[in-house]
Amino acid sequence: MKIAGVRFHKGGRIYFFNPGDLKISKSDIVMVNTSFGDEAGEVVNLKEMDPKAVKHNLMPVVKVFDKEEKKAFLKKEAEKEKYLKIAQDMIEKNGLQMKVLDVNLSFDESKATFIFSSESRVDFRQLVKDLNVKLRKQVVLRQIGPRDEARLLGGYGRCGRPFCCQTFLQNLESITIDMAKVQNMAGRGSSKISGVCGKLMCCLAYEVETYIELAKNIPEIGTKVKTKSGQGVVVDQNIIKQTVLVELEKNNVRNEFPVEEVKTL
Repeated sequence: MKIAGVRFHKGGRIYFFNPGDLKISKSDIVMVNTSFGDEAGEVVNLKEMDPKAVKHNLMPVVKVFDKEEKKAFLKKEAEKEKYLKIAQDMIEKNGLQMKVLDVNLSFDESKATFIFSSESRVDFRQLVKDLNVKLRKQVVLRQIGPRDEARLLGGYGRCGRPFCCQTFLQNLESITIDMAKVQNMAGRGSSKISGVCGKLMCCLAYEVETYIELAKNIPEIGTKVKTKSGQGVVVDQNIIKQTVLVELEKNNVRNEFPVEEVKTL
């Protein structure tokens, strides 16, 4: 069974649909059924899946846009700048501390959803009224957090690669400082383990389960142990190498030992 991953706006989540017998390719613009009605989006990936592995009935792809329809769709997308300029001008007129990032237009152009960010709660009721009058459309404003803003705008992480949140991560799961601690990264300072969005990096979650499993066999820092060179205290761990750094009591020399050669006292 082939399923199509469709994205409705830049940096947005990918939703999967059933193309049925339609001939469909990556980068096609398609019309799909959604819970909000018919919507148009871009096919960003195609997958072959066992029908038994599909947990829910997928909504169908209604049609694939032809060249003229695709041209019209892309033209409408290009007109977003006009809507964004109008919204930003009205934001400044109303003296609001917010930044409009994107706008999504319904397929029939009767509804405009503006996506914005702000460091605080904003009373935008008057702004909605003004935009309703100006655009003659139903207007919805949706605030997003710094992680979703980074996903929307895109960029490159400290690793030199495009943001994970924009390229392949579907859900932005909660990242905790404990994930950094178990990987011995918490002591590097918040700037070293935070992404461009200012939040803890998503990649801290990628290997945390492996670290937790490997750390089970390693004595904690401060543990008294016995080694072939004498007794001492664990002062550091190397979870990946499965070794500990031990400061020996007899001469205060620090030696590295494999975990299997260390016995906890």
